[in-house]
Amino acid sequence: MATVEDNDPPSSVNLSWRIFAGIGLVSVIYFTDISLKASQKCFWFDELFAVYLCRLPSFMSTWSAVIHGADFNPPLFYLLTRGAQRLFGEGLIATRLPEIVSVWLFCICLFLFVARRAGMISGFIAGAFPFFTLAQHYAYEARAHGIVLGWC
Repeated sequence: MATVEDNDPPSSVNLSWRIFAGIGLVSVIYFTDISLKASQKCFWFDELFAVYLCRLPSFMSTWSAVIHGADFNPPLFYLLTRGAQRLFGEGLIATRLPEIVSVWLFCICLFLFVARRAGMISGFIAGAFPFFTLAQHYAYEARAHGIVLGWC
């Protein structure tokens, strides 16, 4: 009895392997580049609000400060930032980790969406396109912009 895998043409196996290899290669380059940039950039004025608010003892105290006008970001931003800081400490990269991962996810989704419809090369161009726009700068800022891109 033949399985579904036996009926697939050999090129589909190579295609999926190439997709994963391409995503892996671009991911390594992306995380290396963004981590270096994030580690060299000190927190600036807006990011300091997030750092100080995430230092509060509980999420409810953070959210209470936000409700009273300390900052204007959505609650998911503070939850993710507090979680990253609890896991990895309060460093330059750890505080920006939710945005770094979110922009990476955005680029991977762009790649998969376009590659499925227009081919691998078009998918790669679409997935790499945000790296050549101002969106790249939001990948290593402790602000909610990178998370919003990730949810797109």
